[in-house]
Formats: sequence, structure tokens, C-alpha cells
Amino acid sequence: MDELILKKIDLEKYVWKDLPPSNGFKGRIRLLSGGEIVQDTMNRYNKGFQTLFFAFYVDLTSKHSASAVTDSWLSTTPIPLPTSSSDVAEWADNTFIVHKVVGPDLDLNSLRSELGQSIVPSKSGAGFIFHTHHAPFDGVGVKIVANIFLKEFASALGGAQIDKGLEWGTEMDNLLPAACDVLRPTEPIPIHPGSDEEPTFNHPFYSATRQVMQAFANSAQTSYNLKPRQGDPGWPTTHCQELTFSNEESATFLKSLKGKNGSYTVAHAAHSALVMVNVYDNPPSLENSSKFVSCQFLVNARQYLQEPYPGRNGYPGYALSVVPHGFPLSLFFSQSGDLLPLDKKMLVTLMRLARPRDIYNGLKEMPVAFSFMIPASDIFAVWLKQLAASGNTPDNTFRLSHDGAGEAFLDRHFQDSSGQTLPSLKKFFISLNLPDPGPYGAPRFLRATGACCASIKKSNFYDLPAIANISAIANIFMIHPQLPVYP
Repeated sequence: MDELILKKIDLEKYVWKDLPPSNGFKGRIRLLSGGEIVQDTMNRYNKGFQTLFFAFYVDLTSKHSASAVTDSWLSTTPIPLPTSSSDVAEWADNTFIVHKVVGPDLDLNSLRSELGQSIVPSKSGAGFIFHTHHAPFDGVGVKIVANIFLKEFASALGGAQIDKGLEWGTEMDNLLPAACDVLRPTEPIPIHPGSDEEPTFNHPFYSATRQVMQAFANSAQTSYNLKPRQGDPGWPTTHCQELTFSNEESATFLKSLKGKNGSYTVAHAAHSALVMVNVYDNPPSLENSSKFVSCQFLVNARQYLQEPYPGRNGYPGYALSVVPHGFPLSLFFSQSGDLLPLDKKMLVTLMRLARPRDIYNGLKEMPVAFSFMIPASDIFAVWLKQLAASGNTPDNTFRLSHDGAGEAFLDRHFQDSSGQTLPSLKKFFISLNLPDPGPYGAPRFLRATGACCASIKKSNFYDLPAIANISAIANIFMIHPQLPVYP
């Protein structure tokens, strides 16, 4: 392992480079870096693993004229745009998959399940809720893109001319750089191949990289997962189940997380409940008590980038750092060696370990907080490809995604140039395709509405009650009594 880490790296190889002109068209290309390459490897070799979805529901305050919306775009592009209803309909049919619903109820989850079985990129060129390969965007990135889109959408609804900064034909000049090429000056970087300095573990970059790789190796050796299941033989059928709490239930839930002995978040509860699902599904014996229910903490690493990228809308790409974390199985055993009940007391015990503050602070205190992802991801990508080639299914573990309150990256209301509120964000969800047996949980909420929402993905060969982790959260805090007692 050490020889794979102690390598000089030229970060210039991740810069966008010109492609030879083809049929009068220009293009640019760059190598994937960091977590991007891991996402691409998983997607290529594990049947759509990790394709990313982001969907949102928008309320309009009033009807708006189609002509005003059309006029706002016409002057921005030299390309002829459709103006008649028939031309617009023809363009839409050739450009989008339109999910038409008769009646007042629109269910984007059903569209997500339908699109989840398609391949990204699609051979037909199709794909939008926001359905994307995970390499160009992380969860924060898709929220930033959606927020920018909704701002432009509001301007168009108001009949205002679209931002003059949107100049057709300049797309290549505005390509987002790889995160590793816009690191803040204080973030250590690998030694350049042209340097006379030799890599050693006295160098902070290589020392931190080895520390993280050792942590991942230890996690893999001591990991205790869901019970073994047969891998999916074909392209998976995707499913997503959702539970929405009312404003009153959400208020009770959030209040219960703020206690005298510590303050917790929705993510802490969801993470801990997933750990309990793992133990419920695969009850450990006492000889496994030295193992851990492991999970990777995904860290939004934009704070380690140079200006203007750390800002709220600064980097709509992929900038995730990953640190392993495990819950010791010994917590689930009494002094006499019996399994303890999966109740509120157990959930709170796990939540104390799930609190990411100490983990995140530990990451901040490391001399290298993000750039270690470059060599670590290169090493993991090769390993993941070898596993896929040998027929191994992805890790039989749960995943959790949570970016905090929606307002952290999404505006609640969007205004036109006159200040009138036009569309308002009503609800959103983010989802990942995971064809492995493990569940994927994604709690989310908007502070303005006060309603919490939690969803969990299950694959077509996953036989646990997919709603179990949500029921655990709800019942343990006694805010949803109509759900069955967990487990």
C-alpha cells in the first residue's frame, strides 16, 4: 500500500484540455479526479450504481403568459427558437421525457422509479428529473444547479430578459475546474514530478493519505454487514418508499432531538436507525462483538477550496471527502452477553456516536482534509474494478445521505426582476441508484414548511421491510403511533 501512496502527482493532468476540432466543433476534456473516478468506476461496472436524482415540486403564485416567457429567451440566442404551440410541443417531445399526469397529483417518485431503470448516459440522449451520472455532481452540486435554474426560471416567468451573462457559444470558457485544481493555498498537495523532493511520510500530504487508507483498510477488516444475499442477476428494478411527517409531528420530532444531554439532528437519528436495521437483519453473536457496523461519512469539502468556490452557490460540481466511521457491536450486548433491545435507549446511545461534530472537527484538524482524495480514489477505483470483474456484488451495507435543511443550498422563494414572488419551492428529494442489497436512507426537510420527510431505497431483491428505519425513528420518538412497533 505504501508504494501506491508515495507517488509524485502532477495536478495539471486534471485541467481541461482542448480536443482536436471535429466537423467544425470544438471540445475540451479532462481526467476525472478524487471521488469522481470512484463514482465513474462504480457506475461502469455495477449496473448503474450511484446514478443521482434530484427532484423538486414548485408552486406558482399565478398564471403567466407563454409569450412573455418566450420573449425573455428569444434575444439571447442566435439559434431559432420555437414560437408556436405545435413547434414547442415538437421540440419538447424531442428534448424531454415528459411525465404526464391526469389529475392534480404529481408523484415524482414514480417517475424516479421509471427513470431509475435507465442507463446514464442514455443511448437515446434522454434523462431529466435531474437524472445524472454522479461523477460531475454531488448532492450539494445538484442543489446548486437546481437553485440557479429556478432563479432563471423565475426571471423568465416574469417576462424579464434572461441574464446577459448567458452567452451562447461561450460554454467552454465557463467549464467548472476539477476541485483538486482550486484547492485553498493552505491545503497540502502532492509533490510535482518535476521536483527534486522525494515523497516520504514526513510530508503532510502523504502522511494524511496513509492515515486515511489505513482507516479504510481497518474498517473493511472489522465490518459487520447485512446478512449475505444473492446478487442481482440483471438490471435492477428501482423502488423508493417515503414517509412524510406533518408539521406538528415534525415539530415534536425536532424538539425531542434537543435534550439536556446533547443536541442531535435528523441525520443522527436516521443514521442510528439504519445501524439498528443492520443489527435487526443480521443479529450478531457474541464472538462478533469486536466488529463494527461501518458507514462512510461524506463530507462537503467546499470549505477547502479557494474563493469563490466555498460560497453557497460557489461550486456546482463534485467536492466530497470521505471518512470511515463504525459503531461497535459491543454496544448491542449486555454484560451477560445477551443482545440488548432495539429501543429508544439504544437509538440514543448510537446517536451519541453518530454525532458528526467530533468526526468533522477531527477532519478539520488534519493537516490534509481533502486533497488525500486524489491518490485514495485512484487506489479504490482499481480495487472496485477488480471486484466487479470477479463477479462480486457491491458492499452489503447501508448508505445514508443528508445535507441538512434544504435552505442550506436552496432558496425557498424565487422572485422576478420586480421583486414579485413567482415560484416557491414546496418539496424536494434526492436519491441514488444502489443495486446492492443495502438500504439507502435520505432524510430531508425545509425549515420554512417545518415538515420532515424520509425516504429509503430498496432494490428488487432486497427483502427487508424498506420502511423499517423510518418506522424506527418515528416510533422510538413516539410521534407516529399508527406505525407498527419497530422492529
